[in-house]
Amino acid sequence: RLSAQVANAAGEFSCDFDHMTLLVTLDEPWLVDVGFGESFVEPLRVDERGPQLQAGRAYRLEAADHYLVGLQFDDRENAWKPFYRFTLTPYDYPDFEAVCRFHQTSPESHFTQNRICSMLTPSGRISLSGTRLIVTAGGERSEQPISTPEQYERLLREHFGIAM
Repeated sequence: RLSAQVANAAGEFSCDFDHMTLLVTLDEPWLVDVGFGESFVEPLRVDERGPQLQAGRAYRLEAADHYLVGLQFDDRENAWKPFYRFTLTPYDYPDFEAVCRFHQTSPESHFTQNRICSMLTPSGRISLSGTRLIVTAGGERSEQPISTPEQYERLLREHFGIAM
């Protein structure tokens, strides 16, 4: 278990223990993290500094100071954008407890300010975020507004199997 600091839109990083990612060592070390939004879903080679392609998207890990920075290529802006940074220092679950509690309970946490349900699909990802249904398939993203609580509950049941 590694501690990752998440990048915001301005490229600034959050606090330690904001996100947990995994280091898996087989013949070589791999970064494994399928729970980080619309990001990489297959492991990334930790020792590789060049682009690593997955489902039409490019990712890379870059050394900066004492961190490794995860970058994703943004086709719209023709630029590499950071998604998080981390070190290879391993941690235990209790090390993440305080920030996890913050995310679950604080009115300042984006997780308590908005509803989010997201799931990987064979062709991309589907998410209910606030009052939007977001579908990413084959690299294309579409958004549909959700106008009523009944529509939200129907989409939650249809796409995620969750009945309210």
